[in-house]
Amino acid sequence: MVENLECRRFRNRIDAYLDNELSASEREEMQRHAGTCPECGQLLKEYEDMRAMLADLDRDMDIPPEAAQAWRSSVRDECERRRASSRFGWTKAVVSVAAAVAVLVGATVVFRNGMERPASYKSARNTSYMAGSASYDDYDLEFETPLAMAATSMDAGGGANATASARKTILESDGPVDPSAVSDSATAMRKPVILRSASRTVQSTEFESAVERLEALVNGSSAWFEYRSVSGSTFADGGLGRTLSATVRVPSEGLDAFLASLTDVGAVTAATDRAEDVSDRYYDTQTRLSTLRAEYERLTDLVTDAADLSDLLLLEDKMYDVQYQIDAIEGELSGLDSRANYSSVSITLDEVREYVEPVVVDPTLGERIAKGFADSIAWVRDFLQDMLVAVVAFSPALVVIIPAVLIIWLVVRSIRRKHRK
Repeated sequence: MVENLECRRFRNRIDAYLDNELSASEREEMQRHAGTCPECGQLLKEYEDMRAMLADLDRDMDIPPEAAQAWRSSVRDECERRRASSRFGWTKAVVSVAAAVAVLVGATVVFRNGMERPASYKSARNTSYMAGSASYDDYDLEFETPLAMAATSMDAGGGANATASARKTILESDGPVDPSAVSDSATAMRKPVILRSASRTVQSTEFESAVERLEALVNGSSAWFEYRSVSGSTFADGGLGRTLSATVRVPSEGLDAFLASLTDVGAVTAATDRAEDVSDRYYDTQTRLSTLRAEYERLTDLVTDAADLSDLLLLEDKMYDVQYQIDAIEGELSGLDSRANYSSVSITLDEVREYVEPVVVDPTLGERIAKGFADSIAWVRDFLQDMLVAVVAFSPALVVIIPAVLIIWLVVRSIRRKHRK
């Protein structure tokens, strides 16, 4: 086994030996092995004889300098071309990967910045109820309502037959109300509907005067107390101090000024602000209300033309149910209007013996590093999730884009090959 390894090493270095590229010790090692191994000695002799024969072949051959120069130049050009091609291949691969990553990241950023939800997702608001043995649904806003169909049937035929047709249509069909019946207010310029609220904790060493300043601030801001209570007992009575808990409704346009003025009541030790955008919910509810009102008018027309008692009772029952839904939605809109126009502020006023300024402790370097690392991990996790969602969302487009890009690449490649030829 040792002999085989030595022979293999000998054969691997025989060219370097003949070209005098080995050190003196390595040459002695090669000669020693050739003297002890008949096969390797014979191989070395054959190589030396071949070198001698080749040297004799071109001994009398006179190569023109121009040919030698051209040959060397061609060899150098070919080496440079292969080296440049190798570099370009790596560059092209890196650029291709970078471009793919850039497209993927760009698509993810666009997706994160907000893709519009499908209109059906926003507008579909379905409610259902029973009338006798039939169910009646309310709808999205894309198809003709059975009530409209029934009214059309009555206008065309009139009389008992028309009423029977309307009754059959109402019982056997369900679908949305015609959007033409919806008032123009539903499609008017939409203003954002924001529900703002806040909470503040205030401390004061003079409880009575602080309460008076708070009352004056509430009255001066056109606000009112929705709720207030006082608990606890004074320090003079051996208690731990009194606490005022209150909920104040403040006009939304004056909320910021009201919150800033609370520093005149006492020392603000805690603050929380919240804002909720309910624009979609608000305007969708308005659309539902307009749809139900249009439906109620249709039912009123059908009641006027009803020919028999059973049809009349059926229509009145439906009118009652629609009116019930209208009242509920009007109440919901009224509540949203109230919360949008008047923000809710929760105030806790504590009586203290002495106000102590809260000490803000700066985070240590380790805490900052830990928080930064945790935030980065959370960002990467969210970004990768959004990237996966973006890939799935854009996959239908990729089915078209990828074949088109592949065809263009093949055409360009074919043109380049023709030019090279």
